[in-house]
Amino acid sequence: MMQSDLHNPRAIPGQRTHEGCWSSTTRKKITGYLISRPLVYICNKTLSIYLKIALCRQGGIDSSEKSLSSEETEKVNMFLSELHARASELIQKLDINDVRQEVKQSFIDLDLMDLRGEWTQEIFEIISNNLSNDISQETIEREVSEVFKNIKSNDYLMHAIHNIINVSETTEGMLEKGKNEIIHEMESVLPFALALNLLTKAQIQNTEVLEVCVHLWKKKRNEIRRATRGLGFKKAIKLISVEQPIVKMLKSRAKRDYPHSQGRCILPFNIIEATTVETANGRHENACAGLTLAQHYPGKYTQRASELDEQGQQPLFNYPMPKQWSDLYTTWNMNFCVNSKERPEMLSKLLIPAVSGYQDKPRAYISCRSYALYTTLNYLFFRAEKSNPVPRLATVAKQAWGHSNRVCSRLYQREVTSEATVWENGMAPTA
Repeated sequence: MMQSDLHNPRAIPGQRTHEGCWSSTTRKKITGYLISRPLVYICNKTLSIYLKIALCRQGGIDSSEKSLSSEETEKVNMFLSELHARASELIQKLDINDVRQEVKQSFIDLDLMDLRGEWTQEIFEIISNNLSNDISQETIEREVSEVFKNIKSNDYLMHAIHNIINVSETTEGMLEKGKNEIIHEMESVLPFALALNLLTKAQIQNTEVLEVCVHLWKKKRNEIRRATRGLGFKKAIKLISVEQPIVKMLKSRAKRDYPHSQGRCILPFNIIEATTVETANGRHENACAGLTLAQHYPGKYTQRASELDEQGQQPLFNYPMPKQWSDLYTTWNMNFCVNSKERPEMLSKLLIPAVSGYQDKPRAYISCRSYALYTTLNYLFFRAEKSNPVPRLATVAKQAWGHSNRVCSRLYQREVTSEATVWENGMAPTA
């Protein structure tokens, strides 16, 4: 009898059972080809047709739809430098002991620390051996400087900021008000962002930290399921759709059997999920950028959609032109998140250095961003105190941002198209 039949009393010697005919990997591949991939394709096509109809009066790329000139880039750099200077002034005025206590409270809300400030699991010592050393004016200034540096390295985000500056200048006081709101939101979210950055770096460094977090948070959510606190339907769905691929990745690592199709369907499906919301809310131009990202899914021009890094720790995704894809994803998702009631936290998971510093390793961007998003969604569910509502971003600024993202999605599409012939002849995109 086959080894797989030893515990099957109905097995007939010499005859393969139904379970033996199809391996788990084969069944997953069949499911992917017959269900998941066609579903993603249909959603993609449906949204594409709808958006083309909605934007039918808008033509293709014209003279106004180009990359930033050197003068325009300098204008954005001056704006960011002023913001950075204001942020530095804020950091110097902070009561660092209060900040450390609030960072600890973030870890307590996440069940990683107890009320005495001790880590609940020994593995969490990787996050920080000494918060007094990791949370200081100097380290905060260094992290904030890294954020501004990463923003400046994202050509598509710089393009969006330029558009927002231009429309803000048409209304007296709008630009100054925007600067003040940015600094205010930064001050309110800084402790959580510092905790999130430390935790995300630890999860990247050692996947066991992520594994323990998943176990703790699933258990805690089950315990308070009947409580009145919650994420709301849309964020609960997003939490599930982020958690499942992470759990799948952790299980496959334990079995030393990483599925190289990982991300081929779930990533574009998650993007389409958000793009559908954007479309339903009339934000068609930003939806176009999301659709472009979904259409350029991992593995489109490569045999493998993803693979683990050399250390066997972190998944690397093979989307076309990884740096430019990650740049476009960042500005598209940031525009999507500005509509959230938890805007400061939702933007933090994109801007912390552990996520935004992908320039040297862009294929790892989505896994870093997934870890940070997963932590953020759990934090929003668990935290003891809800944040105060944030003022809405002006409609003209959101529209300018969405228009810029649509323009940049076309620029990205143009770059990919120019290289696609080479990739289809067997050379994988690596930069």
